[in-house]
Amino acid sequence: MMLGAAGQCFCYFMLTILIRYTEKVGYPEASQAKVAEAAVAFFFLYYAFFGFSFQGIPWLYPTEINSTAMRTRGAAVGTATNWIVNFIVVCQNSPPSSPHPGQLVQMLHCYKSIIQLIQLILTPPPLSQVEITPPGISSLGWQFYIIWTVFNFSFIPLTYFFYPETAGRTLEDMDAYFASNPSIWVFRDPDATRSGRPQKYIESNEAEYRRHSSGTAEGAHALTGTEMGTLGGLDKVGEGNAVAGTGVRGNEEVRASEGGSGSGR
Repeated sequence: MMLGAAGQCFCYFMLTILIRYTEKVGYPEASQAKVAEAAVAFFFLYYAFFGFSFQGIPWLYPTEINSTAMRTRGAAVGTATNWIVNFIVVCQNSPPSSPHPGQLVQMLHCYKSIIQLIQLILTPPPLSQVEITPPGISSLGWQFYIIWTVFNFSFIPLTYFFYPETAGRTLEDMDAYFASNPSIWVFRDPDATRSGRPQKYIESNEAEYRRHSSGTAEGAHALTGTEMGTLGGLDKVGEGNAVAGTGVRGNEEVRASEGGSGSGR
């Protein structure tokens, strides 16, 4: 996030300078066209930084830092905030028939995506009054982009001081982190800012695994003892049945012998 914010800040800083020259009175028209082309390139570079950093934050980060009970609500608030702010910032003006280079750059800034453009078309007219880009560009000109340069720069210290790292951590790790009642100053906790998974969470998982493994082994041992007792009982029953069977066969042999003797007499 900090790398993405730094890249976005640099792109807007260059855009501010370049758009300044596209609006400068007396600046050669041929040079204005070249400067406008460079500004367009920095717009595309800005979205490259935005795409791998802040693009997915409203959807991913709230689900990672909220508890199980609040996870869906946090994701809903993050998504709603993202779209509301997008609507407030982007512009709705129709493109001019023959825009000059500075207007072309502003148009690229206004129509950020087809989805946003469709949403703006479907928006009732009174709501369009809350959008800040059209009056901002018309009132401030190139200085309007200084605002976004400052905003993007502010994300660097905000992320460093207040945002705990979630890379390499499980959702249970984040629950354990917030359950420990950590300080709001995240940068003071090395476990909260390191990119890899903290060792204490690894050791906690290993200890829990050993406890479960030990409990399973004890249960298996107790079950084996029960089974041995059952087998011993079955052996005794089998021995009793064998003795009873021998006695029955002995009685039958005696009766058969007596029957034979009687027949001889």
